[in-house]
Amino acid sequence: MDEKLPKHPRDSVVVTGVGLELPAALRPWLACDMPAACLDGDALAHDADPLPFLKSRKTMKFMSKQDRLAMCAAAQAVNGAALPAELLDMDTMIAMCVGPIPFAESDAMAVAAHAHANDEFSMQQFCGEAYERVNPLLLFACLPNMPAYHVSANLAIHGGYYLTYPSCVESYTALQSAVDALAEGKAKAVLYGGVADQQNFLVRNHHRKTGQLLPAPDVACFLVLETRSHALARGATILARLCASRVTNPCDGDLATTTYHFGPAELPLAVAQLISREAPTVTHRLPGASYCFESDWST
Repeated sequence: MDEKLPKHPRDSVVVTGVGLELPAALRPWLACDMPAACLDGDALAHDADPLPFLKSRKTMKFMSKQDRLAMCAAAQAVNGAALPAELLDMDTMIAMCVGPIPFAESDAMAVAAHAHANDEFSMQQFCGEAYERVNPLLLFACLPNMPAYHVSANLAIHGGYYLTYPSCVESYTALQSAVDALAEGKAKAVLYGGVADQQNFLVRNHHRKTGQLLPAPDVACFLVLETRSHALARGATILARLCASRVTNPCDGDLATTTYHFGPAELPLAVAQLISREAPTVTHRLPGASYCFESDWST
């Protein structure tokens, strides 16, 4: 995974902007080691108001909570990095990981009720009528590419995007895509991050079925990544540096007992915490089914 990084030691990948949306009760976690497990229930729910960043207020009716979280965190990162409009247009790429599809229990049950024919589940009913009969706009809330669309449309980022979901391990594939794009000159900046609306019926049901009753908060975190030379040339403040990334095999530890409180935002949040604490280094590690993904960052 890190083959390209050692070849560019003088032009490393750096962080020039950070955007963060997470529950107020978890804000102290950025400066100390309070685990998410200390909190539960309403303390982990979080929403955001993207209205200041929207080109049209009418867009709000198409946005799910996951879209709103991503929009606000992404806008914070872009503004923090002071990316000019001409750089955002065609020279900035979006690379992000989106969490499981969010759904309120009432909506999920209503869709399920209209997805049957002759007392059996009907794919035709599910695809053709269920969403329309419940709420025609509901479909927009369950498309995993919608957070990237809203970020792209409202921040005028047209340099392409890489989107993956819903495993937080896949945030490393998004990171690799970002590093490759910068190293190969396909992008001059990358808006990299993850978002997860986790305080909802479907995610809690998934955790219950897999035996992981996690205190999973609603969260979004984005980083602006650039090469060091590009950041210095435009006078940007460098907040952190990606020192190395790697894949190890076999993976140490038991995947079944691994907890991912922050979903696909685990990795960018670790970097945001490093910057917030002004710590010298951090090594982030995510075990997968067959491999372990790691990255080293420094301030």
